[in-house]
Amino acid sequence: MNARLVSSLIMLGMRKHDAEVLSCLLKGKMLTQPDIERMAGIRQPEAWHALNNLIALGFIKKERLDRVTQGHPLYGFTLAKKLSDIYLDICGPYRGAMSFIAHEFQTSKRWE
Repeated sequence: MNARLVSSLIMLGMRKHDAEVLSCLLKGKMLTQPDIERMAGIRQPEAWHALNNLIALGFIKKERLDRVTQGHPLYGFTLAKKLSDIYLDICGPYRGAMSFIAHEFQTSKRWE
């Protein structure tokens, strides 16, 4: 897990556990929920909520694996979009606002 990436995603408004889970999946490898819990250092309910949030955002997808664990089917999670598309989804709303702020600061009479 990339701590700097996680803190940057949180600054942009992403929930902490969502950012931690997304960071674990950025290598493009399919991971199970127990893998993610271990890598992110979070508990099962936190991972479950984060995975569902990221699925709802369209960032990741869930696939049923052929394995069963404790009588329950095991699922694998992986990115549903290219990293560049996820980046645009996260940063897109802020880009216009940042351009506007930069323009206003540059054209403000107070800078003279």
